[in-house]
Amino acid sequence: MRAPMIGLVVLMLAAIVRPTPAEATVFTFTYNLSTVLSGNDPVGTSPWLVVTIADTGTADNVQITINANNLAANGQFVTKVYFNSDITLGASDFSGFSPDPASLTFCSGNEAQCKADGDGYFDFVVNFATANSTDRFNGGETESFTVEHAGLSATSFNSVSAPGGGNGNYYVAAQIQGIQVNCSSWIGAPGDPGNASSGGPCDAQVPVPSTLLLFGSGLLILGVATRRRYRRG
Repeated sequence: MRAPMIGLVVLMLAAIVRPTPAEATVFTFTYNLSTVLSGNDPVGTSPWLVVTIADTGTADNVQITINANNLAANGQFVTKVYFNSDITLGASDFSGFSPDPASLTFCSGNEAQCKADGDGYFDFVVNFATANSTDRFNGGETESFTVEHAGLSATSFNSVSAPGGGNGNYYVAAQIQGIQVNCSSWIGAPGDPGNASSGGPCDAQVPVPSTLLLFGSGLLILGVATRRRYRRG
C-alpha cells in the first residue's frame, strides 16, 4: 500500500506548486494636448484636450477616450484628432464611437492627408462633424471609441509623429474650430515641442452698432451738403 500512497502525495504536491498562467500586462497612456502647433489659443484651461489610450483587458482590444472638459463650451468644437500607430489599421477595426459619430482617414498611401497644420505626419485621423449640428464634438464633452486588431495594445499608439515642419514631434494632435470669431487652432501632446509657438488669443471682432452707422452716414451727408452750399456761394 506504500507505493500508491507515495503516488497520491506526489500528485497533491504537483497540484499545489503548479504555476499559474502569467497575466497580460495592461497599459494606459495619457496625453495632454497643451501645446499650440499653429493658430490661436483655444479658450479654456490647458491642457485643452486629454487623450487616454488603455488596454481593456481583452486581447487585441484598446479603448481611446478624448476628454474636452477643459475646452470652454462656448461654441468651440473638435474637428480632427491625429494619432500614430505601429500597426496598420483599417475602418473595420474601429467601433463604438460615443456620443458623436466620426469618420476616419488613413495615410499609409498619402501621408500629406495626415499632416497636422503646425507640424507632424501622423498615421490616421479621426474626423468629427463640422456642420452646425448635434453631431459636433463640442467643448465640455468626452468622446470614446474602441480599436481591435490582431497584436494591438495601448503601446501600439505610444509613438511620435514624423517631422513635418521643424516644430517638433507629437504623440497626438487635434484641430479646434469655433474659437470666437473665425479662429482655429492645432494643438498637440509634445514628444519634443521644438519651436512651436502660438498666435496668441483670438481677438473677437466687435460689431459696429447700427446707431453708430446711421450717425456716421448722417455726418457724411451733412458734410457733402455743406461743401455744395459753399461752392454755390
